[in-house]
Amino acid sequence: MDDDVMLEVSIKRDLKLNDLSLTRNDLERIKECKQGEVKYMDMLFSYETSGGATFYRDSELDYGRDFTYIDFYNEKNKLTISVRIYEDSTEKIMLSQSLRKEQITILSEGK
Repeated sequence: MDDDVMLEVSIKRDLKLNDLSLTRNDLERIKECKQGEVKYMDMLFSYETSGGATFYRDSELDYGRDFTYIDFYNEKNKLTISVRIYEDSTEKIMLSQSLRKEQITILSEGK
């Protein structure tokens, strides 16, 4: 509840740790040191942030999946690689780009 709302669009979903030349041990080291880099598609991404969160599908607050995350950012191309590791050890890794406010048009507000 203390974070700003950020809207990102996924460019590439379901990347694997091998795509980033990383292991789970590498991720733990990066998270502990709060620094590190990964390379993907000839672009260098630097450690940005890490922590824990809960994913709620369709705003169903009765069902949530806890995960830890590590985000890497490429300043030049304004791209983010997010690595999520869920409690059941499954991983979700995606490449995304943030949207600017002027790129969004709200046609109708929900309830």
